[in-house]
Amino acid sequence: MSFIALIIFSIMIIVAVTIISLLVTKKGYSFEHTIDPLPKNHEQHTHTSSLSDDEERKIRRH
Repeated sequence: MSFIALIIFSIMIIVAVTIISLLVTKKGYSFEHTIDPLPKNHEQHTHTSSLSDDEERKIRRH
């Protein structure tokens, strides 16, 4: 008899975890994601490489 109770208890735990997982996933998808606004001064920072053109081509090939 205790084996049947253990199976029923295990099934209840599985159902509870599944329901909680679905609720958390639904809440995560309903969350409105936003992006931080751009700063007032739109300074463009360009990355200048210290490598020569030949060195950059070698890196890109690999």
